[in-house]
Amino acid sequence: MLIHVRNQYTVSETPQDEPLIFDAHFLSSLLQTNDGRVGLLKWAHQMKAWTYGIWLNPLCRNEHWTLYVVVFPHKVILCIDFLHGLTSSDVLPKLCGFIEKLFMRMDTPVFNWSEWFFHRPVDIPSQKTMAGGGFKCGIHVCVWAYIICHGKY
Repeated sequence: MLIHVRNQYTVSETPQDEPLIFDAHFLSSLLQTNDGRVGLLKWAHQMKAWTYGIWLNPLCRNEHWTLYVVVFPHKVILCIDFLHGLTSSDVLPKLCGFIEKLFMRMDTPVFNWSEWFFHRPVDIPSQKTMAGGGFKCGIHVCVWAYIICHGKY
């Protein structure tokens, strides 16, 4: 599936299709409190985040890295997790809420999340366990972010 993502959702040569790569602390800050959302919205507004077709959102929790990829033109959110675990129940609501608030400020049409597809690929390398595995998941996140951005591996 992820090879399909690479072929379908990678960037083209046009500037609006360049990915917006979020800081590793963005999702952590978003998850901590609603108070920080105002500053994050201000930053996203300054970056004109709504003009990017792909958002790459790395997240490190409990010493484990995952990558959330939002592909606006195709209405897809991917969770790339090399433990093939379950997504925390708080990540998607916070991320989707942030997207809604940002786009409401831009007078864009209301998001209809029922049209969106959430996918967690399992046809990717798996990190069997975190114990003794070091931070291989962080390297996997970097590699897949590169593949998504450049369309090659």
